[in-house]
Amino acid sequence: MSQHKRKIHAEGRNQLSYQFYPLLAGGIGCVCCLLWSVLVYDDPASHPWINVTEKEYIISSLAQQVHVRTPTFSTYIVSASGFIRVSSSKQSLPVKAMVRSLPLWSMCFCSFGHQWLVNILMVYTPTYISSVFHVNIRDNGFLSALPFAVAWVVGILGGYLADFLLTKNFRLVTVRKIATVLGSLPSSVFLMALPYLTSSYITTIILLTLSCGLTPLCQSGVYINALDIAPSHTWKRAEEYCQASLDLAWNIPVTHRHSSFLMGASRGFAHIAAVLTPTVSGFLLSQDPENGWRNVFLLLLAIDLSVLIFYLIFGEADVQDWAKERKLTHL
Repeated sequence: MSQHKRKIHAEGRNQLSYQFYPLLAGGIGCVCCLLWSVLVYDDPASHPWINVTEKEYIISSLAQQVHVRTPTFSTYIVSASGFIRVSSSKQSLPVKAMVRSLPLWSMCFCSFGHQWLVNILMVYTPTYISSVFHVNIRDNGFLSALPFAVAWVVGILGGYLADFLLTKNFRLVTVRKIATVLGSLPSSVFLMALPYLTSSYITTIILLTLSCGLTPLCQSGVYINALDIAPSHTWKRAEEYCQASLDLAWNIPVTHRHSSFLMGASRGFAHIAAVLTPTVSGFLLSQDPENGWRNVFLLLLAIDLSVLIFYLIFGEADVQDWAKERKLTHL
């Protein structure tokens, strides 16, 4: 009788735990959204909690960079140190040119393949561990958190790696492709090896951790590639013009801002994988219980390899012609 009560108590506790997790995740999301709304502004000049000295330091530092990108503004704002922010008139999106852009499609396809990989890692690897080794990885907090802890560290180091390669005169497109390959291909290969290592639980956990841990490297690759091919407006130092006549006319190269749209479009295209992955993987597992996992991971590797090849061939990091604009500005 006591054993039966303990079982009921355990089931009730698990049910409460599963009800608590979505509330916790949603609560954290609401808090982050609130903090973002309160603390984040478009630029240093419009931030109310940054003092004048710090604003001028940030603006002057940005102006000294070769390619500095800032959001769109509707007016000129001249700081005390003589920096001007220039707005661009609204223009319609060059949809036809975007549709014909192979660099854009390569970015979308590669994001799709990487999202397929991430979905497999998030959804199906715990199920794989449970079905093969009869161990519920969700009941082991350390094993559940380890891959994501490694991913957090690797994600930070990936940014430093990209910056380091740029300081060594690597081309920007080369850095993007290196980061994308390192964040996708090894993870897919490690997962493909899992069905052939069913006798070693430790090796499986190591490969699983490495597979998940390497994926954030793509954050320095394909996921920010939109900022390269269609960046937002540039800054121009105009201290000498501010000290001269306000009637002086001068040209400022301005790049129309499409990066935000491209980021949303590419990520939206990528999340189609979130819809297809459970359906396709579930079908493969139900049709062939014996070799189902091998087929799931083989399909993942095939998709990932195909989109990577496409990205390596057609991916670019130069501003596209349809994203360029030049305006004449009068002070």
